[in-house]
Amino acid sequence: KQEDVSENSSPGNGKERADSESDYKAPPSKIGLPDNIEPKNVSAKELPSDFENKNDFTPVSEEVKKSLEGSGLTEEKIKEIRGLPKPDYKNGEALNRAIHKPDPQTYLNPEYVNKHLEAFKKTGCFKIQRTDPTLPDDIYGGVVGHESGLFVTSGKEMKKAIQESGGDVRKMESLLGLQEGYLDNNPTIISIDNPSNLRMPDGNEIGAIRKEFIPGGFTSGNVPEAVIDSVPKGGYEVKKFNDPKLLDWIDKKGENS
Repeated sequence: KQEDVSENSSPGNGKERADSESDYKAPPSKIGLPDNIEPKNVSAKELPSDFENKNDFTPVSEEVKKSLEGSGLTEEKIKEIRGLPKPDYKNGEALNRAIHKPDPQTYLNPEYVNKHLEAFKKTGCFKIQRTDPTLPDDIYGGVVGHESGLFVTSGKEMKKAIQESGGDVRKMESLLGLQEGYLDNNPTIISIDNPSNLRMPDGNEIGAIRKEFIPGGFTSGNVPEAVIDSVPKGGYEVKKFNDPKLLDWIDKKGENS
């Protein structure tokens, strides 16, 4: 799902981390068939190399549909938003609302948004990733997140997902809508001390995987998610997934939010 695993950019080095290897390895491709190919009788060899990856969306489950009740989203609107591209950050493309995914404020009910973000304010913002940003050899200098936004979940939901996974990292990946192996075997849980600019995800984040992203603030595994600004070194604390005191630590961090 990604090369370096964290949605990051390091000041001065011009590198970015993506949630999907395709963001870096696959050539840019327009959505749909190339201009010189008729829709009928198309063979797999004629399709762009990343065609399947950009058009085969993970279905929206009944659980997620229930969670989105009251959001103002219809199935048609969800399909429309999912079909729009996000910026090609690896080639320096900037966000352009005229062609990229829209601002959630234009399609989500304000009451729904306020209720959704309340849990993050009450129990804190947490991130899970393969790498430990506190290590001295972190190539991003300890910065967590890319300028396009960092995906987080609340302390309440992070704890719930960990409990639901039974300590199985592969199950955790499934709940969070991540590809198998994304988190390696002992990922890092990050608690953000003072999250900045808490907001709804719009799918234009470098960490948003096109086939998985669902507008409305829920992963394909029905875990609530939000986005914050990137976090500087020293603006967070970390614990490893296999730490026996992890759940107590999440509770305590949430109490201090």
